[in-house]
Amino acid sequence: MEAPETTYPPPRRRKPLLPPRYIKGFTVDRSRLATLLDIDNSDLLSLGGAVEETIRYIDRDAYLFIGGGVRPGQDVFEIVIVLDESNNEDKLRGRELGPLDPSILAAMCVLEGPSVWLRAD
Repeated sequence: MEAPETTYPPPRRRKPLLPPRYIKGFTVDRSRLATLLDIDNSDLLSLGGAVEETIRYIDRDAYLFIGGGVRPGQDVFEIVIVLDESNNEDKLRGRELGPLDPSILAAMCVLEGPSVWLRAD
């Protein structure tokens, strides 16, 4: 005797438990960093170490946290030096960051931003 075929309804898409969080800050531009340090862009180990050292150089009190972000509409994950965050992307885009710490200003030659990312960490 054969078992009756069971059909299941399609899975429901769940709503996120929390609203999306957006982060605003800077990311290390790997191309600029590679050019500055004369590192080959394909040397991911050296470049990753240089990114880590750049982040370590920035005063810890100058930012909220180091987070992961994806630019809205893109699929590229980036490490972000976060200076502000919000549930509202438009308000965050319009909000000024205020005066930047001297350590961030000194690293601006290899930083990109300020920009807004969808928090992804």
